[in-house]
Amino acid sequence: RTNRSQNLKIKVEIDTDPPPDFKTEVLQLYNPIPYSVKTYVQEDLFAGKMHAVLFREWRSRVKGRDWYDMLWFMRREIKLNLHYLEQRMRASGNWTGENGLTEKKFMSLCMDKINNLNIESAKEDIEVFLHDPRSIEAWSQEFFRGVVKKIEILQIN
Repeated sequence: RTNRSQNLKIKVEIDTDPPPDFKTEVLQLYNPIPYSVKTYVQEDLFAGKMHAVLFREWRSRVKGRDWYDMLWFMRREIKLNLHYLEQRMRASGNWTGENGLTEKKFMSLCMDKINNLNIESAKEDIEVFLHDPRSIEAWSQEFFRGVVKKIEILQIN
């Protein structure tokens, strides 16, 4: 809650070149004032976040905020749209194969990323945003291996 003399900064990102087959929904929100916003469905947002976790190059550091956000989706039991993730990967050049992205290959990419993850760098990036830094004490390669194994894939018919 802010008082009238405080400035509140809000960052808005707009995808001007989304992959095909994305889905949107209109949400009615009430804070800080009532408004409506058109956004990707959560399964596609999760896919976009996993693309960032797996492939975002952020100077020479780890963007711990991506890992923190991934946990946000996991806590809410949002399923991952693997097809949409594949489309994101194709658009960025991170997937060029003729075959589709499989759950097995996705898990392999996750495990490779986690095995090379600098946990301390990830923690340093996110700590400044946390009220209680103890909330990331559990972060380790073993922790994240367990987390990604629990990602549920959205089944598209």
